[in-house]
Amino acid sequence: MQGRLGTEEWRPLLASSLIFYGQLRSRVNRRSALVFAPMLVLMGVLLFGLWIRNSMFSNLSVVFTLTALIIGAGVGGAYSSLLVSRKFMLLADREAAEQFGSQAFLEVLRKIQSLERSDEREDKMSAWAWTDYGDAPSIEKRIRNIQSLSGLLAQR
Repeated sequence: MQGRLGTEEWRPLLASSLIFYGQLRSRVNRRSALVFAPMLVLMGVLLFGLWIRNSMFSNLSVVFTLTALIIGAGVGGAYSSLLVSRKFMLLADREAAEQFGSQAFLEVLRKIQSLERSDEREDKMSAWAWTDYGDAPSIEKRIRNIQSLSGLLAQR
């Protein structure tokens, strides 16, 4: 996007990032830690049980079950952390839109969306990118988020 957006167009995007990383990131980290706490407890129980090797953990099926639980908790925790992070990114977008005006923010997001579409037409391999699976919400979700804020502000 460098060179394709003007200085004024960067302001709401940078403000959103500063709000997220400066004010909201610690809340995201705390929630993520709470999500991963059960996984850490399960891992501790498994390791302690394997270390002691008492009768409960001598059965191989119990070890496999606990291992599956740990893996499931890890995957579920990572996914939950991703969802929490996206939620707080959308919150940062809303706060930045309130500061810079939702219309200006929407215009920048729509411009980025059109630039991405033109890039996809030029480079067919970019369609294979996993941008929808990253830690940031998609441009479409960000646009809908700001549009819903615009509707709320118009009702006031």
